[in-house]
Amino acid sequence: MKFKSIIITGLFLILSVGFFSFGKKSQIRKLYRSVWSSTISNDTLFVPNEEDGWSSMSCYFNRGNTDSTDFEIIIKNDNQVTDWNREQFIGIITRQNFLPLKEVSVKYELLPENVWNVRISPGGEVYITILKGIGPSEAPMIIPIKINYSNKE
Repeated sequence: MKFKSIIITGLFLILSVGFFSFGKKSQIRKLYRSVWSSTISNDTLFVPNEEDGWSSMSCYFNRGNTDSTDFEIIIKNDNQVTDWNREQFIGIITRQNFLPLKEVSVKYELLPENVWNVRISPGGEVYITILKGIGPSEAPMIIPIKINYSNKE
């Protein structure tokens, strides 16, 4: 008899913890979503060109030395881009210490046989265009960019 009550109590505890953890998971998901969305919207290093549908999913800058900057970003566009041969204005670098002193153009290979150009003006405007290969044809599209550019005259 005592054994049955221990088993019933144990099952009750397991079910209670199970229901409690399901509630916790949804709270954690809600918290994660709110933190993720506020991180994206409060990014102060790069402001995406939202007017043309661009958003920043992740952004990283590093000034390893006084001569160059590492710039990594994952950008997303919910609109379909029809002409990748025309420069696409994706956004603006806002932090003064990450701006190039003169206009820079950096080529990078996203995939084999898929070469892109990133152009950054001294004012921080960032443009991308495809030089070789085919750009994404469906929306939404996500494009990772990883470049290093000079900060020298």
